Amino acid sequence: MIGIVFATHSEAQAFFNRVQARPIGEKPFPAYEFQLPDRPEKIIAVISGIGKVTAALATQHLITTHRADHIINAGVCGAVADDIAPGEVFCVTHSMEGDVLIRNATTVTYPSDCLGFEDLPAARLITGDKPICNLEKRSRCAELGELVDMEGAAVAKTCNLAGIRVNLIKVVSDFADESTEVDIKQNLPEACARLSGVLFTGIEKLIPRAAQSDPLPSKVGTLKKLLRFVKVEHTLFSLPLLFAGAWIGAGYRVAPLDTLLLVLLAGTGARTLGMAMNRILDRKLDAKNPRTANRELPAGNLSLPKAFFVAMTGLMIYLSACILIGKTCTLLAPIPAVALVSYSLLKRLTYLCHFGIGLVMALAPVGAFVAIGDGEAFKLDLNLEIVLLAGFTFCWMSGFDIIYALQDIVSDRQNNVQSLPARFGSGRAQHVAAWIHIAGMFFLAAFILVAPAGKTAWFMLMTCTSATALAYVPWIPLPVRFFPISAVSGIAGALVVLVKDLT
Repeated sequence: MIGIVFATHSEAQAFFNRVQARPIGEKPFPAYEFQLPDRPEKIIAVISGIGKVTAALATQHLITTHRADHIINAGVCGAVADDIAPGEVFCVTHSMEGDVLIRNATTVTYPSDCLGFEDLPAARLITGDKPICNLEKRSRCAELGELVDMEGAAVAKTCNLAGIRVNLIKVVSDFADESTEVDIKQNLPEACARLSGVLFTGIEKLIPRAAQSDPLPSKVGTLKKLLRFVKVEHTLFSLPLLFAGAWIGAGYRVAPLDTLLLVLLAGTGARTLGMAMNRILDRKLDAKNPRTANRELPAGNLSLPKAFFVAMTGLMIYLSACILIGKTCTLLAPIPAVALVSYSLLKRLTYLCHFGIGLVMALAPVGAFVAIGDGEAFKLDLNLEIVLLAGFTFCWMSGFDIIYALQDIVSDRQNNVQSLPARFGSGRAQHVAAWIHIAGMFFLAAFILVAPAGKTAWFMLMTCTSATALAYVPWIPLPVRFFPISAVSGIAGALVVLVKDLT
């Protein structure tokens, strides 16, 4: 759901008139509800009041109370760039807090996107505690950005911490100088009228029209919920590594197609089981976390019996595939199943919980390796190459899970959820993740030397290393660092094995 934050009624009134918004409450913030023509989704807008603190609180209110997963902060701003005129509307790509101008501190920027508002010119925004009304401060701001306001960075920061999308759409009302008050009074009506039109057009792009005819609306809706519930797109995490393990198990040749299909089936079933049980066991914790409160179970979009049905379906698929593969996989099948069901419980016990999912992921290529050589007799004969691949997988997933947990530091501390970021802070946790990832690269390098592999494998190692390094670039949003960046890293790591014989 989209939530909109306006600072004042004056900035919002033109837009409210256009969409015929109706008030739905006054506390803790004045709130309004509306729908665009032919759009099924309701939108909530709140009036935060002027300032960073109230803007952050209003944003948090939209996320936690109204389950907003996309925030738009719309309002007026001042221009500190000399080539900008009142009435121009901008999409802010990066914002920062104005205290960087007062103290000699590292500039921390909060990214926001322009999806739906791509036609607008981009700008950088400085958010201050007080209006900029003198030339000295104005010139200092101009060194860092083009616009100034009193809310935008606080909204972006809150959304970044929650891991949700945010747009900052700002219309210029003044020049942030001694004539600010006069300019705002003169330019506000026209500026807000322009903002209203831009905002309306952008939201129209963001929300698809309601389908005119849908023969199976309820079934399709349920299917979409189930696919979102198990995060089907994240299967990219495991499948390439499964095939890499099978490739090693077959002696770097193509394994029999029927066995490969059973490996794929087992991997898909196992992943479905693990994701479903993770969501089931964590549903109460998810409800307390603003970033995860809109997931299917805590939001009430999927019933608990249906969630258990998904988990049991995954388990049946996994066990059936293992039985069809052979005796070794059948006897060993409970080990990954128990790990998949229980790894999410570790966050209640230890800040080393990230290594639980790393271990679960490391079992995937090992299982595929075992499956290729399985038969009627029990046989478990691992070689050094598969151990090295499993070592990379363990480090790759453990490190990225630490990065993923950076989104939830505040919530984890409040709810006594264990994680490295919550225990030691963002900086130290990223240092640990980096060393773990470096160890993973050494596992891949050792594989290339032991196998041995050709130049193409070294190139894929460089690709994997480069993709992994992007996880530590501060201006890349944390959700993007986890997916798709981690998927690219994992696929490149798997390709080190799959291209072994290429020169």
